[in-house]
Order: sequence, then C-alpha cells, then structure tokens
Amino acid sequence: IPIENNWVPSTGIYSFVNCFDVLGHFTLDWELFRKVEKLMPSWSFKAYGGQCRDGAANGAEEVAEAMHESRFIWHTKNGGDGYGHIIHNAGAVARPLIVKKEYYIGKMAEPLLKDGETCICIDNLGPEEIMNKILYYDQPERYRLLCKNAYDNFKNIVDFDREEEQLKIFLTNLK
Repeated sequence: IPIENNWVPSTGIYSFVNCFDVLGHFTLDWELFRKVEKLMPSWSFKAYGGQCRDGAANGAEEVAEAMHESRFIWHTKNGGDGYGHIIHNAGAVARPLIVKKEYYIGKMAEPLLKDGETCICIDNLGPEEIMNKILYYDQPERYRLLCKNAYDNFKNIVDFDREEEQLKIFLTNLK
C-alpha cells in the first residue's frame, strides 16, 4: 500500500456517490460537502458519479486510480444498501473515509467504520467542525495511521475467497 512507501496523495477529497449533486435525497449531504469545500479552498473536492459535476469514474481501475489520487474519500450516502462498495474499495486502497456512520449502523459496512481509527465520522457535525477534524487527521502521523488502519481492518474483516467457498457449499446443497 502506498503509505508504506511514504507516498502521500494530494489534498483531494473525492466522493463517488452516483448523482450526489442532483438527486433529492442527497441534498443535505451535498450541501454539507459544498460548505466544507468552500471552507477549504486549497483542497481539491471532486464528486464522481453518473451525473455528478466531475463526471463518472467508470470501472474498477478508474475508481481505484481516482481513489489513489485522493487523500480522503467522502462517502455520505443516505439510503444506501449498507454494503458500501466504495467503503470496501477505500479500505482496499488504504484511503480513510469521511462518513456519516449513522447511515451504516447495523449494516455490512459498519465494522469497517471506526471513527479516528479507519475513518472520520461527521455525524451531527457542522462544516467548521468537519474541516477541523479533517485537518487534525491530515497531520502526517495521524494520516498514515488512518491509512494503515483502514487497510488492515479491511483485510481482517473482508475475505472474498472464504465467502466464495461458503457460497459454493451453499449452492451445492440446494439440490
């Protein structure tokens, strides 16, 4: 993972929520994203998705490449299914998330979200508080630890090979 090579991504905060800036049920989170963006003019905020202002990131390679460019992944997806492929992808590429954990309580992605360890939780915070929290965790040692923890936690929790074997057994027993 890049943090082991002392490679640090730019000051980018990217979102990968489809239609983040155009779909009504994302309005409050989109407005919060924009307010924080205005408070942090030296940072690059991007919103990728089907109809988002910065276009789409298509396919696994393009998403991974954009995630590697970003310092943090902003993922506030109200009403999502709770799996969170973006949350899983961020862990796989060692990128800390900026999330509203309340959207994932009791859902599959919840164990990947540990405030101050693997992500920055922004539940019930205002724009200035979010900015301050981002800047706090952007300090080199804290940031490297967030990246390492996000990756390690992902590797400890997610094992697609094991799940594949379990599915094979399940399907075999469906006779």
